[in-house]
Amino acid sequence: MDEKINALIVAQAILENIQPQLDVISYTIPSNPQAVDIARQLKNLAENTQASLSAIQIASVPILVATPSSTLPSSIVKHTAIPITLSIDGSYNVLASFMNGLLAMQRIVMIDSVSFSPSKSGLPQAKTNDIRLQLKLTGYYKN
Repeated sequence: MDEKINALIVAQAILENIQPQLDVISYTIPSNPQAVDIARQLKNLAENTQASLSAIQIASVPILVATPSSTLPSSIVKHTAIPITLSIDGSYNVLASFMNGLLAMQRIVMIDSVSFSPSKSGLPQAKTNDIRLQLKLTGYYKN
């Protein structure tokens, strides 16, 4: 019995040591869509890198997530994808900084496609070196 109590004390100490890491892990793939949060993160990243976010579109996601099905074993976690499309304008250095920031985000986002085109400033005589970056991303949440 003493061995079990000691093992439980050791396990509790280990859990307390790794708790901050568990919080980070749960943030990378949250348990609900948090679509507004991911949109805010992308907007803040664009602002911090001085990129011009011209469009962001997030596919419809449920506001309330249904409880997990009892037919799946509790050890199986199902991940649901959230398609995201965004357009960003800026110089090469600004876009490179945005992409580096995207790769460094704690929230897991998969880059599905990247395309570049000349930025459309709306002024036919304006000569600009800005580039439009169009990204198709996928965010995830577990349910």
